[in-house]
Amino acid sequence: MNVLTKSLLKEAFDFQPGMILKFIYGNDSEPEKVISWEVFTDQYNNKYLYCSETQSTAFFVNDGTMFYFTSFYGEQKSLLYFFYLTAYKVLLGYYENIEISDFFPLHIIRKNRLSLWIHDIIAPFYQYIKAQYSIRPAWSDSPVNPGQIRLSSKIHISYFGSRRDEGSGTILLSDNQIREFSFESFNKKIWAQRTDI
Repeated sequence: MNVLTKSLLKEAFDFQPGMILKFIYGNDSEPEKVISWEVFTDQYNNKYLYCSETQSTAFFVNDGTMFYFTSFYGEQKSLLYFFYLTAYKVLLGYYENIEISDFFPLHIIRKNRLSLWIHDIIAPFYQYIKAQYSIRPAWSDSPVNPGQIRLSSKIHISYFGSRRDEGSGTILLSDNQIREFSFESFNKKIWAQRTDI
């Protein structure tokens, strides 16, 4: 069966070239800041979000059924990086009991070059480190035709089969826009609200 998309999800993640998204954001240890991202396309017509302040880039695809990021380049302390982690893969249809799962590239999550190098050597035979992403609807104001949806995402790291929570995020959609999102890990808690809508 084909995915029945919801306009709230479909339009909220319909980033078109020339769009500018502005956020006010903060965390527990720093004062609030304002930042903006612009949507561009490269010479191969691949779309990406670009943050000029941190010179960070997140390439994405929206195929009408799924929104997903394909790569991230730049500052891993930037708000764009935390949005990348929170909204890595989003189904554009609303199904209360469906969870979407995928795996992150390890270099995006892990910073230890030695462990990644060892993993790269062993990976053709056994992958002992895995970074898994999952997202599901956490709440909506209506199960049939929602005007607001809150999505909840999680990141888990597996080492030799034992799983550890790495982070979690939420995205609030309203009026066909991303209204706010947050991301929390063991050493970081960050929130952001749109200011351009």
